[in-house]
Amino acid sequence: LFSDGRVSCLPCLQEAVSDITTLEAAARRVRQGISELGFPRPSGQLSMKLVNQDQLNREVERVHGRGSVRGLTLTTFRTIRGGSNAGTTFSHEVWVLAGLPVVECVSILAHEFGHVWLNENFIDMSPPAVEGFCNLLSMHLLHKETSKLADILRDNLAMSDDPVYGRGFRAMNQKVQKLGWAGLVRDLSSRQVPLDQRKR
Repeated sequence: LFSDGRVSCLPCLQEAVSDITTLEAAARRVRQGISELGFPRPSGQLSMKLVNQDQLNREVERVHGRGSVRGLTLTTFRTIRGGSNAGTTFSHEVWVLAGLPVVECVSILAHEFGHVWLNENFIDMSPPAVEGFCNLLSMHLLHKETSKLADILRDNLAMSDDPVYGRGFRAMNQKVQKLGWAGLVRDLSSRQVPLDQRKR
């Protein structure tokens, strides 16, 4: 029994990501998996923290998020115009629900690292396209896993009827099947719109 009221079986607890060392090991697997697709490491500082469901829900509500989530990415940036230090610097904080099995944690981190890449590149897309792309990265990492839990998580992603996460994933999956990963990256990169130029 977790402090936020969640209940887990013993086998799941034995594989649970409950400390930063295990979280960092899962993150290394994710970085390796997405680097194979041509995604570079973030240019900005990235930190990770394990939180309980109550903490996660409060932060999601604060940033006007939606749904029952297991991960969250918070990105801040600073742009300096002119001078020798001109440019944009980023800082990312990835929150992950503590106590998830390693395979599920890998899936969550892949999704959140997708948000990091989109944020650093100022990709302007609809919520279904954003979450669909991030779920596409989750699916890529889950295809590297052979456990029963991985099978379940893959099925959940593929068959979700959520209009944002589920349908968004299927639309983005069709796009990567057509364009390939390199083509998809080029297509998404063409949607770069700095925040100060976006329509409100």
